[in-house]
Amino acid sequence: MKFAYIRAHRKLFDIGAMCAVFGVTPAGFHDWNTRLDSPRTLRVTDLAAQISVVHHEVKGVYGSIKVARALALRHTKVNRKTVAKLMLRLGIRSKVSRKFRVHTTDSNHQNLIAPNTLDQKFASAAAPNQVWGVDITYIHTGEGFLDLASIMDFSAARSWGGA
Repeated sequence: MKFAYIRAHRKLFDIGAMCAVFGVTPAGFHDWNTRLDSPRTLRVTDLAAQISVVHHEVKGVYGSIKVARALALRHTKVNRKTVAKLMLRLGIRSKVSRKFRVHTTDSNHQNLIAPNTLDQKFASAAAPNQVWGVDITYIHTGEGFLDLASIMDFSAARSWGGA
């Protein structure tokens, strides 16, 4: 951590002065700075990149179990717990979708209810545009819910051809 800070700020401050402040030797810093990454660090970096690719391809839907399975299909052997730890470190989370629930009108209320004057006698209309029915439903799309309202002239169902 100290060496990483020194490397990030070596253009702003003198390396010797920063090493003195952190209590490390300049030789230790230079040795660390020129050292190659360990095989484990390289594997973790590669896994993190692969996890990010899978996460992007599935649009963030998969959690650690499915990401680990997807990596196995790509011939990358990795434990699910390792995937979970790397996803946590990378800030990658799956989208949580809730089970679809039907929301209907609450009929259990104390409000006044309009009287049923039509009583399903649709043929009682003397002319068009006298008996109308409406219904509203919600359609779930990829962009959210859309409202669909349908209006029907029930009196037009009768033939008004002048007979």
